[in-house]
Amino acid sequence: MARKAYNFGSPPKLMSVTLEKFKGVDYQNNPVTMDAGRSPSAPNMIIDRSGYPQKRPGYKKILTVDGRINGIHTLKIGDETKRLIHHGEKLSLWHEDDTFTEIRGDLKDSRSVSFQKDKKLYILDGKKYMTYGKFDDVFSCKNVEEIAEASTVFIARTPEGGGVKYDGINMISDSRTYSFLGTADAKNYTLDTNITSVTKAEKLNNLGEWDLIPSSGYTVNNSTGVVTFSTAPGASPITGQDNVKIEFKKANQDYKDMINQCSIADIFTIGTGDYVFLSGNSEHANRDWRSAVNDPMVFSDLAYSTIGQDNTDIMAYIKLSGEQAIIKESNNQDISIFIRGFEVASNDTATFPIKQGIASSGCVSKYCTANLRDDNLFLSEDGVTSLNTSLVSQTSSHNRSYYVNPDLTKRNLKNAVAIAFDSKYYLAVDGQVYIADSRQKEYNKNDFSDSFIYEWCHWTNIPVRIWYNNDGVLSFGDEHGNLFAFNSADNHNEETYYDEDEPVHAYWDTPFMDFNTISNYKTLKNMHMVLQPNVRTSCDVSFRGKDGRTASVTRYADMFDWGNIDFERFSFISDGSPLVIPLNQKVKKFTLLQIRFENALAEPFGLYKAQVSYTVNGKYKG
Repeated sequence: MARKAYNFGSPPKLMSVTLEKFKGVDYQNNPVTMDAGRSPSAPNMIIDRSGYPQKRPGYKKILTVDGRINGIHTLKIGDETKRLIHHGEKLSLWHEDDTFTEIRGDLKDSRSVSFQKDKKLYILDGKKYMTYGKFDDVFSCKNVEEIAEASTVFIARTPEGGGVKYDGINMISDSRTYSFLGTADAKNYTLDTNITSVTKAEKLNNLGEWDLIPSSGYTVNNSTGVVTFSTAPGASPITGQDNVKIEFKKANQDYKDMINQCSIADIFTIGTGDYVFLSGNSEHANRDWRSAVNDPMVFSDLAYSTIGQDNTDIMAYIKLSGEQAIIKESNNQDISIFIRGFEVASNDTATFPIKQGIASSGCVSKYCTANLRDDNLFLSEDGVTSLNTSLVSQTSSHNRSYYVNPDLTKRNLKNAVAIAFDSKYYLAVDGQVYIADSRQKEYNKNDFSDSFIYEWCHWTNIPVRIWYNNDGVLSFGDEHGNLFAFNSADNHNEETYYDEDEPVHAYWDTPFMDFNTISNYKTLKNMHMVLQPNVRTSCDVSFRGKDGRTASVTRYADMFDWGNIDFERFSFISDGSPLVIPLNQKVKKFTLLQIRFENALAEPFGLYKAQVSYTVNGKYKG
C-alpha cells in the first residue's frame, strides 16, 4: 500500500528591513508611529556630519575655583588674549597653565555677560558696570562710574544760570560740565545746588585754547553750587564762543544704579557707529538705555526707551537686518516682541523709533539667545523659537524644538543657558543638554521657506551653569566652581569617553517596528549591523517586545593596534574599513519590536546601519 504524501506548505519567506538614514530623537510622537529614522530615547548620542548616530565625547575638569561659576569673559587685543572667570563674588584672571589669580572680590553672585569695544571688555553682573583693559599700560578692572567722563550738560550759560541744554547727564558718572559765556566783571558762576566738589575750571585764551584755572583761584559753596573766582574770568576773547568751563561732581546714585544693575547688553551698529543698549534692571523692567555713539561709558539721561508694559522684563536682544528685536517675557496678554529701527537726520543725529512687533511667546531666559547660522534663536515657554525677517520684510517667529518640547518644556527654563558652537545650538538645563544641528532640518513644504524644525539630540549628566567657547573647545562651568572641557571626538581613545570618572553611557532605541504588518506574528531570524570602525568599539544589542526586553548580546568590532593590545578582546582586523557584524540572535512570536544599540564602556561607538531578517508567521489573535 502506497504511503500518503503530506504537503506541509512552503516555509515562511525570509524578508528584511534596513535601518539607516538616522535623524534625531522624537519625544513628540508615539514610538509606534514615529519616523523610523528617529529615536524615542537616545541619551548621549550625537548625529555626526554624515548623518549617523555616535556616542558623544566625555568631559574633563580643567580647574576648580571657589564659588559657582557665573561667567567666563574674553578680551582679545591683537594676538593677546585675556580670560576672566566670574566665580561667586570674585573675578579672576585665568592663566594659560590653568591657574588663576583673583583681581577683585566685590561682584554679584549671579550670571554675568560681557561685550568688547575699543580694546576694552565691559562686564555686567547686575550690581556694577565694569570694564577690563589696559589703564596706564597695566591690565586692571575698574568700575565704569569711576572713570567715565563728564558730559557737557549746558552751553551758552550765563554766570547766573540758564543756558542751552547740550547733552544729557551721563548717568554712570557723578561728573558733569557746564559751559559759560562769561561777562567782563562776573566772578560768581552758578552750577547746581548741593554739589559734591568742583574738579576742574578752565578759561579760553586768545588763541582759542583752554587754560586751567588753579583751585587756589576760586572758592566753592557746595550747598548753593556757586563758584567764586578771585579774579573775574572776563568776557570771551572770541565773540560768541563760551570762555569758561567748570567740571563738577554731584551725587548721582539713582542714575548710576539704573546702569549698574543692568544685566543684558547689545551693540546696534549704524555704519561705523556703535550704540550700546543696556537693560535687565529688575527695578526698571521695561526700560533700556542707549550709550553715546562709540562710547560705552556715556549714557545720557535723555537716551532711554520704555518698552511695553512695566510688569514684564526686557529679556533679550536679537539683531535683525538693519533692526533690533527687543524680546520681553510673556504675560499672555501683551505684545512681547518689539522692533527698534533707526533714522539718521540731516545733521547726522540718529534716532531709534520703536514699533510693536508680533504677538509671540516671550523670552523665558536671558542666557539662551544665539545666532545659529543666521537663524536667531531664543527660549520661550513653548521651546526654542526663531525670530527672523522674511523676504517680504515681515518679522515672524517659528518654533524650532518641536521634537524635544515634551521633555524640554517641563524643565526649569529660567535657569537654561545656550551657546551656538560648531553649527549646533547647545541648550543646557537641569543637567540635560538639548542639541539642534543646523545641518539637519525638516521642512514643511506647504509653509514659508524659513518654517522648518531642527533634528535634536539629547545628552545627560552635564551640569552646565554657563557655556564657554575656549578657542574652539566647548567648555562649561558648574555650580561648584568646576570648569570642564569636552574631549575631542577625533581622539578615539579610552580617556575621551569619560565624564570625569564615569564612562559615557549611550544608546539608540529604534521605534517599535511592525515590519509592515500588525496582524501577524513575526520571528527575527538574524541581524547584521555595521559599526563605525575604531580600535576599540563594541555594541550591546537587546530587543523589546510584548514580554519585555531581552538580555543584551555583545558584539565587538575592534581593530588590531600595536599601541593598544587587549588580549581579552584580541582582534586580527588591521584595516579601518567598516565591518559587517552578524548577531545570529532569534526573537520569536512578536508583533512589535524595538531594538536598542548600546555602549556603556569608555570607548567610541557609532552605528552606520543594521539589517533585520525576519519571517511573517500566523495571525495574531490577541
